[in-house]
This record gives sequence, C-alpha cells and structure tokens, in this order.
Amino acid sequence: MIFSDYRILTLYTKSFKDLSYDEDKKEYMTESSKEAQSYDNIVKDFYISINEGGNIPKSNDVLFYEISQNDFMFIEFKNGNINNKKSKRIIAKNKKSIIALQKITENVVTDDFIKNYGQYILVYNIENIGNNKNYKTASEVLHNNQINSSNSRGYIYNNIARKAANIQRPILFGLESIAKYYKFIATLEKSEFNNIIDDLTPSYSLRDKL
Repeated sequence: MIFSDYRILTLYTKSFKDLSYDEDKKEYMTESSKEAQSYDNIVKDFYISINEGGNIPKSNDVLFYEISQNDFMFIEFKNGNINNKKSKRIIAKNKKSIIALQKITENVVTDDFIKNYGQYILVYNIENIGNNKNYKTASEVLHNNQINSSNSRGYIYNNIARKAANIQRPILFGLESIAKYYKFIATLEKSEFNNIIDDLTPSYSLRDKL
C-alpha cells in the first residue's frame, strides 16, 4: 500500500500549525511547520467527486503518512471543551474516517491494515476542556506525570519511571472504545504533543515513546 498512489491523498498539504487552527478561538495548538494532509479537505473532495456531496461525513483533522511506508496516523485537534457528547462525536468521526479511507483506496486499506499500521492521536488543551470530570481526570494524569509546558524534563523522566513500573498510559475522554481499530492511540495535552512533534513521524512508536 502506497498512499501517494491515490492522488486525492496527496492533496491539501498543510503545516501542523495550520492544521491545528481553532477558528472559534483564533488560536493554534502548535507552531510546528512540519507538514501533513488535511483529511477533512480530502474527505470533502472525495465525496463530492463521487457525487455524494450532500452526504459528506465528519472526519479526523489530519492524515499523516510517509510515501514509502504503510504506517500512518490520524490526528484530531480539540482546543475546546470535551464533554460526553463531544466524546461520542469523536468516536463517530473515527469510524467515518476509516470508512472514507477504505472507500478512497477501494478497500485496499482493510480493517487489519489499520490495526497493523494505523495510530491515532487526540490533542487537547487542558485549559479549555471544561470544569467537569474530564478536566479532573486530565489534570490528575498531568499532575501525576509532571507534564506541563514548562517541564519537559519531568515529562521525559516520568515516562522512564512509568515504563519501569509497567504502568499503562491512560486513554482519556472515554475513547478506549476506538483503541480496537488502531495499532495504538493516545490522548495528548497540547504541551505533550509539542514535546514530541519534532520527532513525530507516521512510523513513530507512540507505544514506546509515551
């Protein structure tokens, strides 16, 4: 499977900075100039091309792949509140994103392909997710692991400590149900994401590095 064999998957290249833009708040979640594809634009273009423009599904923000490899990532940026209703929408978007990718590749991308080569990242802003149980849970995770925008050293050392203790990284916001679709998924606070963005590639092993 070579993603670039499908022309539509090569369109809409943007920087992660632009892909992370929150139109409502007029904010970026990263300043990275690294590039990937706008999956929202790809899906919209594809469904219009097959005369289903009135039935365009919601999709993940980013498709990140390398030309010569099977590995890929879907990435979703959520700068605002994440409540139960929005969590369900995120889950639905994943299912629809997978279906769209299978349609685009005429089922060359199978469920097993995604399970073997696909990863998913939800990037959230802890300051904006709301005063609810999600904020409490996310805050506890970040506090326990000493992860914040000014403490990258604490982030690195606590990853090492967590691995040594064989502690599995939690999946936040009720997204455990989509883990079965992918090789690995992660929910990252935006400062965590920015700590790894320089090294991030579609084949980057989230399981080993987080």
